[in-house]
Amino acid sequence: MNKYLTIALLVLFAACKKNDDKQYIPLNADLKKNYSFKEGSYWIYRDSLSGREDSFCVTGYSQRDQYIQSAANVYETVNMVIYQYPASNPYSDSASWVMSLNTGGKISLDYFYQMQPLESFHITDLNYDYPFATNNFADITIHPKLVVRGAAYANVAECAEGQDSYFLKDSVGFVIIKTHYETQSHVWELERYHINY
Repeated sequence: MNKYLTIALLVLFAACKKNDDKQYIPLNADLKKNYSFKEGSYWIYRDSLSGREDSFCVTGYSQRDQYIQSAANVYETVNMVIYQYPASNPYSDSASWVMSLNTGGKISLDYFYQMQPLESFHITDLNYDYPFATNNFADITIHPKLVVRGAAYANVAECAEGQDSYFLKDSVGFVIIKTHYETQSHVWELERYHINY
């Protein structure tokens, strides 16, 4: 009996030791500083195609360490849930965006559009390397100066994927969002925002 207990303890110790040997990979410090938007952060956009004003609000924020069984490392990640709704009617059609900061220096974006209760469509799944540069996932153009609804922004990264484009500004977020899905097209332009860090 003691032989089996000894073997079990050795296996348990080896497993614990193996996890202790994993290297901790923190987020890119600039990425975390510029894109960690806490709950209460919001952006108000005007859709230049429909004229509708939409609100985007961070309703969930989590920071955690991600352990992947097959990986040799533990990664720091940040996830933000952003709820989108018409500013005039927060209880009508809505969408959810999940923005993730992960694997050292990546921004991931998922978009879910809900047209009816309990029915949602996963529309996009994009990854951008930070600092922004051309990569395998998207074509990226840096605009030295971009004017959006009368406000000037410097060094805006335009991340294009198919018919969609996302214009990102450090410490602001998205200044323009262009999406097209089947018959749904939007060109949201930032009117005002508030960021909680």
